[in-house]
Amino acid sequence: MSTISRIFSSVIILLLSFFASNAATRYWVGAVGGTYSSPTNWNTASNGTGTSGSPTSIDDIIIDRNATIFIDGSYTCNSLRITGLARIYFTNSSGTRTLTIGGGAVSPAFRVDDGSELDVTGTSIKLTIAFGSQAAIYGTIDFSGTNSYMEHPSGTVTTVKSGAVIRYGGTSGNGVGSPTTFIMEEIGRAHG
Repeated sequence: MSTISRIFSSVIILLLSFFASNAATRYWVGAVGGTYSSPTNWNTASNGTGTSGSPTSIDDIIIDRNATIFIDGSYTCNSLRITGLARIYFTNSSGTRTLTIGGGAVSPAFRVDDGSELDVTGTSIKLTIAFGSQAAIYGTIDFSGTNSYMEHPSGTVTTVKSGAVIRYGGTSGNGVGSPTTFIMEEIGRAHG
């Protein structure tokens, strides 16, 4: 192996180690109506006793309590899990917002657990599943905000599990993707 190849390999390994060591699990601990970008709304411990900080693109997000979260920009996270019978509202005041979920090793990258619900009430909020990632919906997702929708592009798989619901209502957009990327198990329901 040449010297240049060894140096290049060493740099790649160092970069991968750096990113892996700096990834964190971030829990929503903010008050109702907090903004996504505020570091005080996120913590490495569900009870808020860990380290505060806004999620980065390599972080895993868990929301396990009722919350209204203002999506105040476009963001990427490694994974998003809504759990603990939580009811979450994603909203915004204006502008198009995209939350890209996935791209790492966590599978499924996006998960809404049974009994939990995500209501996307803001205007033009797009949830995008990153290439190579999967989504598993066991609970409910409601899109009621104008032009808000979920995108499951080629190279992704979104599965609506038996008994789960994805509902597009009002003036929301319809989900974007192909039939090969969107799977509904037995009695899962998608309403448009």
